[in-house]
Amino acid sequence: MESRDRLLWPGEVAVLFNVHPRTVTRWAKSGRLPSLKTRGGQHRFRESVIRERLTVRHGGKLHSTNENKHS
Repeated sequence: MESRDRLLWPGEVAVLFNVHPRTVTRWAKSGRLPSLKTRGGQHRFRESVIRERLTVRHGGKLHSTNENKHS
């Protein structure tokens, strides 16, 4: 984990995993996805952790979100 790791909002993580932001929040609440909580109780996610999870999910390859778009 990097000391200057960017924190992502649930909506940003949702785009990367191609799920609804509420799904990301449920994953955080259940412990499936590690998160930090703000003083207001909102979840934030370390970018390095999310990138690592995406790499594992795609069998060692991190796919760009643009690869699946059709022209």
